[in-house]
Amino acid sequence: EWGEKWREKVDLEERPFAAASIGQVHRGRLKEGNHAERGWKEGKRVAVKVQYPGVSDSIESDLSNLTMLVKATGLAPPGLFLENVIRVGREELKVECDYRREVENQKRFRSLISSDAGLVADRFRVPEVIEDLCTDKILVTEYVHGGTIDKVVDLDASERNRIGRAILRLTMLELFVWRFMQTDPNWGNFLYDVRTRTTYLIDFGAAREYDEEFVRGYLNIVVANANKDE
Repeated sequence: EWGEKWREKVDLEERPFAAASIGQVHRGRLKEGNHAERGWKEGKRVAVKVQYPGVSDSIESDLSNLTMLVKATGLAPPGLFLENVIRVGREELKVECDYRREVENQKRFRSLISSDAGLVADRFRVPEVIEDLCTDKILVTEYVHGGTIDKVVDLDASERNRIGRAILRLTMLELFVWRFMQTDPNWGNFLYDVRTRTTYLIDFGAAREYDEEFVRGYLNIVVANANKDE
């Protein structure tokens, strides 16, 4: 993906330090000086997500085999629309394999979050994308410190409450204001740096946009539920 002289671009640790859903993540440092015009200094620490070879090519065959297995064994519960489940799974997997799309998702979320005064005050951030080094199978961002956010359970109540309120507000913004949501919000996609009390959002492969009609209908359901309207 980077060509034969890729080692001139990044000093990459060969052993991955983290796993992604369809790839693995390596630490590295920028080496080339030609990133300076973008403000990326030589020696800047980066995270390099590399997609496992052949993942995107095997989606069709893997899902076809799964369909045959489920049908042959009768594992699917009654009422499950298997073909629809497989169709949606196929679409979602193809989207996750598109690192170019993820780059645009991450840039968009970074812009949205950095422009919201409340989230900025609560120290919520999205790492910068090193777009010059991104390809169809490689995604490079600035490296950030932090552990999975579930570890904040050991912090004092005021800090836990601050983070909880901020995440709830972020969710409401994503769904009802931006109509653009990170639909894989597991704890591993929120990194908390205890030293700076900063929360970093990562992994935007599953982000998706919702039209106004869908959001309005969903909001009506939420309001009806809150009012116990049967």
